[in-house]
Amino acid sequence: MIKFEIIGLFAYFSWQSIQLAFGRNVGLGSWELPLVLVIIFGTCILFVVRSFRMNKRSQHE
Repeated sequence: MIKFEIIGLFAYFSWQSIQLAFGRNVGLGSWELPLVLVIIFGTCILFVVRSFRMNKRSQHE
């Protein structure tokens, strides 16, 4: 999942760079870095919580 997110983010940043080279865009916005951090760390936290829940379930069985 994280690989997919990183590939998507790199594709988006490459597209932004191309737009900047053509003079169509002013650059990255102030919201993009916090969004990237939330996406990456949110996914990590989601899977850690999911792992703990699965581990807890397997101990009860």
